[in-house]
Amino acid sequence: MKTEQDNKKKSNNFKKPANMRKKKKGKRICLRCDKEFLSEGIHNRICHNCRDSNANVHSPEPTGDYIPENLMPPSLK
Repeated sequence: MKTEQDNKKKSNNFKKPANMRKKKKGKRICLRCDKEFLSEGIHNRICHNCRDSNANVHSPEPTGDYIPENLMPPSLK
């Protein structure tokens, strides 16, 4: 019969080594503006200023007027 401890041992086989899990803080080049910034980790490739400006860009709201051709009723074609 398998114990909880046996299951934990097996699940640890699938974890990345500790040195690969750590956040690697450091200086990086922003992918948007090409300026150097202090990154929070390898997941962080866009500087704070560019992230803020990305958040302020709004996509246009759909107006509800568009009906795709394949869904348009024959009476409106």
